[in-house]
Amino acid sequence: YYEDDDLCLRLFQAKHSLRIAPHIRLRHSSRGSVRGNHPMRAEFTRGYHHAQSKVLFAKKHDSEQTASALRWRTLFLACLALPLRLFVPIPKHLARHWGRIMGLLQFK
Repeated sequence: YYEDDDLCLRLFQAKHSLRIAPHIRLRHSSRGSVRGNHPMRAEFTRGYHHAQSKVLFAKKHDSEQTASALRWRTLFLACLALPLRLFVPIPKHLARHWGRIMGLLQFK
């Protein structure tokens, strides 16, 4: 996660140009790994790595302090939203949400 953001930001910082080709069409086969034998585990892992990538991007391109603040703010909001996920439990959303919380707690 955040690879595209990272690449574009580094190109911009190096004063390279980005080219947009609106005539090119691509089909993105999203979430192919989530359809496997263990979709709930895949959703958990997706939330876990997405949350960690978000903080890592901030750490890489801003500062340790900004990344730490983002981590704790995002964790607070995720914990605040957890009861809503439990109120109307959709298993894949709950797994992803729990993965997000664990990814933020275990970020190094």
